[in-house]
Amino acid sequence: MGLLFLARHGLTGYNHEGRYQGQRDVPLTPEGVIQARRLAARLHDVAFDAAWSSDLSRASDTAAAVVSACGGPALLTDPGFREMDYGLWEGLTFREAAQAHPNAWHEYQFGGDDAGAPGGETIAQVAERCRATFDRLWDDGLDRVLLVAHGAVLKLLLLDLIGADRALRRHIVIDNCSLTLLRYGGRTRPRILVMNDTSHLAGPAGAP
Repeated sequence: MGLLFLARHGLTGYNHEGRYQGQRDVPLTPEGVIQARRLAARLHDVAFDAAWSSDLSRASDTAAAVVSACGGPALLTDPGFREMDYGLWEGLTFREAAQAHPNAWHEYQFGGDDAGAPGGETIAQVAERCRATFDRLWDDGLDRVLLVAHGAVLKLLLLDLIGADRALRRHIVIDNCSLTLLRYGGRTRPRILVMNDTSHLAGPAGAP
């Protein structure tokens, strides 16, 4: 039985402004860097067998902070874990996207697998891409694995791994630099041990 540590990247300027960033390579803010260091402090004594992340810098920089604190293993970045492609919405605030494409935006919020931003990916495409990447990298011999990725990606991968309906994504919160922990392996589906834990982010401003 293995443990899968799922973490979202630290805060970015787009997160702070409520913008769709998708596959734009938006960097961490100074606060996001501090969040990554606090996540690293939380996990510093975990002996990871593998560490994976999206190749977008906000995710890979967060993962690199954890790997550095743990003393390894080498970080593997993969574009298969990139955030959902939000097409014409990338760079827009949530309000601007809703005003520009009200029908598509409503469908994305409340619709099914075929929903997505104009010119971007659908929910189904993102879920299938991420699960295929995970299955390609996963090995039953791995005991502890770190994956740092993005909000939509982690919601859809989590639901897929536990066999839940993707429509439940709208009821899941994955905060910046939060930690979700699954027990993985054996004949049963993974079980959620910890969900969206941000307790490690508490502390005085500017503290590492």
